[in-house]
Amino acid sequence: MSSDDTAHKLYSLTARQIEVLKLVCDGDDYQQIAEILFISVNTVKSHMANIYVKLGLDTLDATLRRKTLYQDYCAALQEIDIPPEKPEEPKGLVPVPEYVWKMVEEDEKAIILRPPHDIIDVISTSSPSPEPKPTRRLRLFLFGMVFGSILTACIAISTFRIYNWLIDNQGAWNTFLIPQITEAISGQPSVMVESISPATSSELNPENSKVQVTSAITTTILPPVSQQPVSTLATDLNILYSDNFDLRLGAEWKTIYGDPFIVNETLTADQETFLLIGDSSWSDYSIELDAHASNCWFGDEGNIVAVRVRDIDNMIAFRWASCESAWYIVEKGVWKEIPNSSKSMTFFTDYSWFKLRVTAQGDLFSAYAGSKKVSSFNNSQYQNGGVGLRLDPDTMINNFVVKQIEP
Repeated sequence: MSSDDTAHKLYSLTARQIEVLKLVCDGDDYQQIAEILFISVNTVKSHMANIYVKLGLDTLDATLRRKTLYQDYCAALQEIDIPPEKPEEPKGLVPVPEYVWKMVEEDEKAIILRPPHDIIDVISTSSPSPEPKPTRRLRLFLFGMVFGSILTACIAISTFRIYNWLIDNQGAWNTFLIPQITEAISGQPSVMVESISPATSSELNPENSKVQVTSAITTTILPPVSQQPVSTLATDLNILYSDNFDLRLGAEWKTIYGDPFIVNETLTADQETFLLIGDSSWSDYSIELDAHASNCWFGDEGNIVAVRVRDIDNMIAFRWASCESAWYIVEKGVWKEIPNSSKSMTFFTDYSWFKLRVTAQGDLFSAYAGSKKVSSFNNSQYQNGGVGLRLDPDTMINNFVVKQIEP
């Protein structure tokens, strides 16, 4: 669907329908929307049914309908400006076909709630606040204003101090800064610089209270510019890759199979999906992510965080769900479970969002849920390779980071 077609259909919605749709996109269920807008749940469902008809969602199957709603229309709401002149609200509820009403009730159970972004250790699910949440764009704007004000104040203070220093130290300006600039332009090192020493307090003229400058000449030896200390900004060189899945999947990801998409700034999929990131030069690193498993026990395949991936048939894989986990060595497409690596995850995850960390350091491979170690084992078969993610349908991933570990 083109962006123009998407925008045109959104413009056809009434102001109230836009309000309802935005709250659905924010992850609020129908009961919460009813409380926020002071209307009944049936009125919310009626608005959603009319939204489905206007946006053409009533002609799609369940999976494609939900994907189109979140991937296309919710994303478009964040990027386009809805004009204030909207179609007038109809008087009374517009009747909708019974099959559309059933779609709305069915999709109410599939609303994907917005996950928390600052997860520390094990995270418990809490009810969303009934107050409207500021958009990400507004938060970034406010942060930029505060940061810009602080930066401007720091620059002004620094400029004022430098100006006062130059006024109070004209001799230093002549003996140090000017030769340094000349040397940088000419490429020739400075060796000797002459400067005039100011008069002492005993040489003050009591008649005009001005300092009398003597003609005493002093000599200063300056080292070449290459020997001067150089200030550098500290940067985190340990991060190999990170992705918060704000609006879309990062271009660096390679989809091997399946259909990944972004909903409420969260990576998910409606079918078994496998993704790769990184290359064969990666060796010792840790993978951190916020995770929510779709199943308690392993599905047909199960969620995977794979390390030192050569390709989809050769890697070391940590398989996980809310209730269980295990390590595997995959060689030429054959999966071999590591003995005694099968562990329960219930104690760590509590069936909710949790911080998952998988590390590969030398011959040691470990998995952590929050701050607690789940399992580990030693193996020297694979020494380097990228990172793989395999997702069961409806599993959710966020705040993905790969950090280098010093060997």
